[in-house]
Amino acid sequence: MQVATPGAFFIQLDVYTEPTQYLVKVHARRTRLSLEIKHQQILVKVPSNCPTDLIESFLRKQQHWIKRAISKSSSVTQFHRNYQSGEPIWFKGEAFTLDIHTQCHGSAVIVNEQDKTISVFLSAKVKHTARQTRKLLRAFYLEQAQLIIPDLLSACEQKVGLHSSSLDFKFYQWRWGCCYQSGKVMFNPLLMAAPIEKIECVIIHELCHLKHMDHSRSFWALNRRFCDQCHKTKQWLKAHHQEVYLPPV
Repeated sequence: MQVATPGAFFIQLDVYTEPTQYLVKVHARRTRLSLEIKHQQILVKVPSNCPTDLIESFLRKQQHWIKRAISKSSSVTQFHRNYQSGEPIWFKGEAFTLDIHTQCHGSAVIVNEQDKTISVFLSAKVKHTARQTRKLLRAFYLEQAQLIIPDLLSACEQKVGLHSSSLDFKFYQWRWGCCYQSGKVMFNPLLMAAPIEKIECVIIHELCHLKHMDHSRSFWALNRRFCDQCHKTKQWLKAHHQEVYLPPV
């Protein structure tokens, strides 16, 4: 039996005339196969020691869905952040407009709830406008996360009956939170772009990992007991990812 390893591979699917490339990502804690389409690329997440025959069988069963998903993703307009005025910027589940001001006496980020704008003021000394704008926006989201998430975490801990040992924050591209064996929970400050109920859903998800450090049936049963909105939360975060993520310049 040949066991799958991480990397890029090819398979001949009936829905395509040419061999199709797919990526394999191995997760030690995963118990089942999952399939994603990212940037028109097929990504298969598999458990350790997963047979390659099982992956290929899985892809063939899903090939019609794969073709539809790739076709749909190719028709979606791709947003690329340039850190310029007029771009959308999200905060607490609402779409704001980014407003950049240069040649200012100091640097700051100001939220205007009435006009739905997030203004970034840049010092006249700034040479790289986009780079400094990203830096200030990241600092803004981190500050907001440090102000709001601790109280949300405390409320969710009371609700679930599980308590973390410590809280920290880290920027990720795709991950929104994680839980460690030590009981520490980590959250992406960019979660502050999402509605509060979506943030609570992510927090509850990570707290449930304090009891089940996997995505087993027992884990999902516990998760659903306290929050049954994981699918909708995942959809929101995925749909808004391009406008929420702050890519390097």
